[in-house]
Amino acid sequence: MADQLLASWLERNAKFAEHCVPPPPLLKMREMWRQQGVKGTIVLSCSDPRVIPEQFLGMGPSAPAAVIRNAGGRAMDAMRSIQVLNTIAPIGLIAIVHHTDCGTTHVLDNEVRDRLKQISSLPAEAIDAMEFGEITNLQDSLRQDVAMIKTDPTYGGNPPAVVGLLLDIETGKLRQVA
Repeated sequence: MADQLLASWLERNAKFAEHCVPPPPLLKMREMWRQQGVKGTIVLSCSDPRVIPEQFLGMGPSAPAAVIRNAGGRAMDAMRSIQVLNTIAPIGLIAIVHHTDCGTTHVLDNEVRDRLKQISSLPAEAIDAMEFGEITNLQDSLRQDVAMIKTDPTYGGNPPAVVGLLLDIETGKLRQVA
């Protein structure tokens, strides 16, 4: 099955590549952004394939943003990427999006730890110390993630604007929580 999926991806990519228009080089764009005082935008969202920021935010070439996706859309896993992107171009806005029916609201940290203890060669003590970003309350997790990013000391006292949005996957509607 994996071989078939990979073959399908490569076939679709070949069609894409026939009409590919390469983007400008990153360093050229970076210099232009700096000269124009442009600040970047980041959307931090869940890796759930039902939740695609480019679709529910209507993003495209005229409304670009860097998209970081991880399990639960959690800040704890995204900080490294945010810091790198903030070095490429200063960030003006980070929108954190959590969503209803998220896997991290169903599969909690203890379940992940139990599974790792079954399959991993790591010592149980090391696994017990791991956190996986479980979400027991969507509004609270958004507030926690917004606070984590806003108080990160790597911004040198000048953090970007950070908002927490909750996506209802049944209706497609976003609501600002933090």
